[in-house]
Amino acid sequence: MSTPTFLFIGFPGSGKSTAAKMCAALACVKHGETSDIVYEVLAKRLGLSVERLRKIPKEQIRPALIDVGDELCWVNPAALSYFHWSNGCRVISGIRRPEELHALCDVMDAAKQRYVIVWVSRPGCVKPDKDNTEVTPDDADRIIVNDGEPSALWKKLERFVDQQARSSKPSLPFSQNTTAHSCPH
Repeated sequence: MSTPTFLFIGFPGSGKSTAAKMCAALACVKHGETSDIVYEVLAKRLGLSVERLRKIPKEQIRPALIDVGDELCWVNPAALSYFHWSNGCRVISGIRRPEELHALCDVMDAAKQRYVIVWVSRPGCVKPDKDNTEVTPDDADRIIVNDGEPSALWKKLERFVDQQARSSKPSLPFSQNTTAHSCPH
């Protein structure tokens, strides 16, 4: 039995990056955040360090981040997530569009790599007006509710990762995987 690749999706502010980092720690695997690549490219273009760029409030640079992400994914919608997956990351967060998700899942299906798509939901967290997130809970295999307490999220993820590590059930090809399920919490 092997640990699957975990793909974390959700609206900004839901805690998907936090959940993904926790999941990577629990599963003892590498984590990749698609926005890290976008920040690196934008920082280079602006002549800033990534650290300095990350200190700018995200709302002030969101349009530029979206433009860079769109440009990087223009030829290959899964370019950002595929980079992380092909470099050994087995937890990936920041996938925002269905075509990006589908393209990566198609690659993993072809490689017979088991994966689980996890939507992180947080009560009161909704899609911001200027955000480009197009994936929805319907795109996920599992939904994890982040109530804002890190210790509670850790416990939910601990059970979830353990359950996935013990499962030998292969992923359905993405085209057949259309039902969202709730993770016990």
